Amino acid sequence: LEFTCMQQGIWTLRTRFNGRLSAEKHKLVVSFGPLNASDVRVQLPKPPFRCGAYTDVQIIVDHPEDGRILTGAEAFNVRLVSPAGLSIGVPLDVKPGTTAAVARINWPEVGEHQVDVRLDGTSLRGSPLRVDVIPEQLCLAACQLQGPGVHRCVAGIRSTFVIEAHDSRGNRLLTGGAPISLSVRSKSDEHYLGEIVDYGNGTYEASYTVRVAGYYELAIGILSEELVVKGMCEAGRGVVAGCELVGDAGLDLEVGSSGRYSIIRHDAYGNRVPTRQGQLKFKVTADGPGPVKCSMIDRADGVSDVDVSTTVAGRYYVQVTAGDQERIPGSPFEVIAYPGPASQQTSVTTVFGAQLASADSDVLVAVAGEEVSLSVAPRDMYGNVTVFSKGALVSATATSSGTVTPFEERTGTKQEVTLFTSFRVAGSYLLTAMIGNQVLDGYPRILTVVSAATEPRKCMLFGEALQGVKCNRISTLTIHAADKFGN
Repeated sequence: LEFTCMQQGIWTLRTRFNGRLSAEKHKLVVSFGPLNASDVRVQLPKPPFRCGAYTDVQIIVDHPEDGRILTGAEAFNVRLVSPAGLSIGVPLDVKPGTTAAVARINWPEVGEHQVDVRLDGTSLRGSPLRVDVIPEQLCLAACQLQGPGVHRCVAGIRSTFVIEAHDSRGNRLLTGGAPISLSVRSKSDEHYLGEIVDYGNGTYEASYTVRVAGYYELAIGILSEELVVKGMCEAGRGVVAGCELVGDAGLDLEVGSSGRYSIIRHDAYGNRVPTRQGQLKFKVTADGPGPVKCSMIDRADGVSDVDVSTTVAGRYYVQVTAGDQERIPGSPFEVIAYPGPASQQTSVTTVFGAQLASADSDVLVAVAGEEVSLSVAPRDMYGNVTVFSKGALVSATATSSGTVTPFEERTGTKQEVTLFTSFRVAGSYLLTAMIGNQVLDGYPRILTVVSAATEPRKCMLFGEALQGVKCNRISTLTIHAADKFGN
């Protein structure tokens, strides 16, 4: 009698004879022999397999319906080989009496891995398995930001930078499709939206524009994750329309001194532009009654000072242009130059009642008893007509042999002072004119006073004839002529 038991377990053997079962029973204990590599198989779950994630690899007994099970004594060996050649032993969780064992594998790298499963040194069917491991999901904190636009931009000019996608382990992502967003917050709390261009290979180009100079923040977001980067926005190139005059457009200055206009450069968005190479250049010209000296001084803070000075009093117009001779806002500017205080060097004096002794002489000649007047017209040190200050004292004296003859002020205004005097004694005088304690230019000068017309009542007679006259003899009589003052 030959028979085959298809399953392990306890079988009962009874014979049948002429259609009747015998009463004798035989118990047969049937068991399989040890498992070999052909009795089990390796089963992987469906992809994808991501780097850093865990995957349960199952070792399953073929035909479990036959009752074959794992006893836990099987000599399984599971080994993982990474793309870098790293060989890792993987523990196998075997529960006796079951038909499957589980090996939990953690994928260490991105790329093709090999999973080799052996039983008693023999590879299982399908082993080694080749598994393509892909990176994890994009992680903003691990992404690389490249380009000048990451931390710096120029107001009004679009800045760009590249986002290179990586997972949390630093593995490079080679596919696109990530829902990345970009927003910008400026120094003045203005918000802008940037643009993202997906190249489809794990690289994204981000671009944005900021209009307010100063610090700003870039917020790169994906789903609930956000990465904030701080940057500095520089002012753009200065424009003529953005130039600003500091202070009043009208300027008053004293001749000989300088007045100053200050002009601040701004870009097209109103940001103050610092001093730098290639900045907007100014050109200054002036028109008025006299020559004007204009100079442009560029300061370190981006402000340009226009210095204006003149020596001729009057109204001037200063025009500042830039670029293609375009006038800056508010130009031309008005400058009023007023004269300085009266100067003893340039004030003009006029003497009335006396005349020059000769054409080539500076000596004045006056007649005794006649009135001599001295008019002083104030001029500043540059010769501009001016006025006397409230406290200015104009005086004149004539000195002869220790005798001082003062001049008396009868008429005087801020525009002109006239002094009067008359002389009774003929002779030479030293004429001095002063403003305060300063002697006027051209003084002192000589004034000669000559006698007036002969006055008979003041004439004197001398000689022997006054004592008597003798007949037939010549007698002498001397007459000393004199004017009414006895000169």
